[in-house]
Amino acid sequence: MNMDVTDQVLHLIAKSMSEACSGIAKGAAWVPVVHIIHSLGVHSMRAPGLQAGPVERVKALNEIDHRLSELKGKLVITLADVWIGEDTPDGCAAVSWEIPLSGRRRALVAEVLECSGRRTCCMLKYKRCADGQVLFGELVLGDPSTSSEF
Repeated sequence: MNMDVTDQVLHLIAKSMSEACSGIAKGAAWVPVVHIIHSLGVHSMRAPGLQAGPVERVKALNEIDHRLSELKGKLVITLADVWIGEDTPDGCAAVSWEIPLSGRRRALVAEVLECSGRRTCCMLKYKRCADGQVLFGELVLGDPSTSSEF
């Protein structure tokens, strides 16, 4: 990625993370957002099907893929609120769209997919306290295929 695109990606992730944190802190559910960066700018859309069952998830992914092709997009950024498992001894946390099992926690996960197939992610873990307050952790950046942070 060149510097202008990198700055644009970081700006979109920061803006979306801020909106998600604000909504979650107020008790709202975060509907996944998708940003497609293309030669004429950015196309942003909500993708509620990403958090639905397998059939709806496939429909949402097909719609994203269609828009990416139609716009001749360079990369896709998704930001979703997901369930994560407990950290393993090596620092990894399993991500899941499914209904949580016991011991699961929440995290906002931003994923950047380049047309080359390169993937980069960041994760912001959070928890809701008994008094309703939401505590957000530190933002962790990395490549999920090589990083022990995920």
